[in-house]
Amino acid sequence: MKYWRPGWSFQHLLLLLASLTLLVGGGLGLVQLVAVLRNDRLALDVVRWLGGVSAAAALTGGVVLGLRLVYERSIRYTVDRNTISVWTWSGQQVIPLAALVQHAPSAAPEQQWGTLGRGEPVVLTTPRARYVLRMRDATGFWDALTQRQELGVNQQVAEGATHRWPLWAALRRDAIMRWSIGSTAGLMILAWGILAWRLPALPPAIGVRFDALGDTLGARPPTALFVPPLLGSLLLLLHLGVSIWLYRIHRSAGQMLLMTAVLLQASLVAVLLV
Repeated sequence: MKYWRPGWSFQHLLLLLASLTLLVGGGLGLVQLVAVLRNDRLALDVVRWLGGVSAAAALTGGVVLGLRLVYERSIRYTVDRNTISVWTWSGQQVIPLAALVQHAPSAAPEQQWGTLGRGEPVVLTTPRARYVLRMRDATGFWDALTQRQELGVNQQVAEGATHRWPLWAALRRDAIMRWSIGSTAGLMILAWGILAWRLPALPPAIGVRFDALGDTLGARPPTALFVPPLLGSLLLLLHLGVSIWLYRIHRSAGQMLLMTAVLLQASLVAVLLV
């Protein structure tokens, strides 16, 4: 089946360059930080912690930009006797030929595909929405669409979108889940930052066990303080996995469990501040 798609553009090349730059820079930063900490575990200070967070943020940004580029390059359009389909790596948007009208209602939302690509915009309207598809060879697309319309539809098709990962789409639309995931991640980063801020000022050994009179029974190096945020990070991952699994079964249960993770992370930050 013939398909149309947006062409490569300057914006695509910028996305590619920015993604590679962030991935390489973030990766080198994390490798350098790990090498320093392997030689001296007490070398983690605020500056190095900020460098590690910046490197992790750069890696994350590189992955996000890379995924955006993959998404943009995965866009393609097909026309058959009954529908116009917009295909992406995450799903499909179906526009029935029978639903096309000359003018969309003023309140109809506008959906755009291929906005970063090179090509001419093709505007399609239905009573539900206004679709703007950017593509190369727009003339060929209009010719193919006209031929299908002259043949007439032989099947009624519902207008709408299907997602390859419906759970991911549901999580993106859920404000409570987005807020909970962002809050737990932010609190976890804050916990590691507090540890990095306090670690250089600690004595060579800190008491971990005490008797009834308050005398020290056991001491450990300051690196033992890495245990609480490490456990908090592992609990965060566990909560995320279980919450998303519960979310598929019962939406409220997943939300409540993830909000519990927010409280646990907040408690960990409070302990580190004391």
